[in-house]
Amino acid sequence: MKYFKNLHAGWADLEIEDFKGRISYIRNIPWDILRAYEEYLIFGHCIIPFDEEKTDFYIYVNDIEIIIIRSDAVNQRQIFIIQEIPAQFIKNIALDVALNIKEWCEWNNIVNESYDIINNKIKELEYACLRLDLLETKIIDFPRKGFDND
Repeated sequence: MKYFKNLHAGWADLEIEDFKGRISYIRNIPWDILRAYEEYLIFGHCIIPFDEEKTDFYIYVNDIEIIIIRSDAVNQRQIFIIQEIPAQFIKNIALDVALNIKEWCEWNNIVNESYDIINNKIKELEYACLRLDLLETKIIDFPRKGFDND
């Protein structure tokens, strides 16, 4: 993953240039990112919300710039201007989800859901990523009975 590290027990580190965050599972991070990516593709701008449990921050992306604003419990704010190209940034953060779907579903599994529930979540995220053109479809070669391919 490019931006996310240490996905473990509902916590993850997010690093973008000089910004460092410690995000919580309180929000459904994979879906928030995919929704923001879709919004960016349609409108040319988006907001990705994150919760750190004592603070929160938002990543604002438009066609010109990327700004991260962190707010704490007493409304103190920090502002970070990110120098990456917005279109590349939003695609890369969406790819952090698309290329690591299983890890995200397991990371968000705080209540020890069954394998079937996790598998359904994986399929839903895969479908969303396919629809957003973040993943390629897989071609399955089914063997044909009665034909000798040797």
